[in-house]
Amino acid sequence: MSYPYARYFHEVDEELMCNLIRLNVEALTRVTHAVLPGMVKCKRGAIVNIGLCSPSYVDQFSRCLAVEYKNKGIDVQCQMYLPDFFG
Repeated sequence: MSYPYARYFHEVDEELMCNLIRLNVEALTRVTHAVLPGMVKCKRGAIVNIGLCSPSYVDQFSRCLAVEYKNKGIDVQCQMYLPDFFG
């Protein structure tokens, strides 16, 4: 989810800003938090995050989890979407 059209950050109303954070950041964090206990219990698992919306958060969150859980048999990856203009 993103802005419906291009605009400066100060022009974004608070409700839309909160909805963007809730969907793009909070949802990923909550789902990850929900599945990790089972993975830790099984001593294995894999988390693959797709960095399309809020890519900096998704990337950094994934890197931190990878370090934190590498010794627990849980692999964490982040796949980043790069639009054609980066290629």
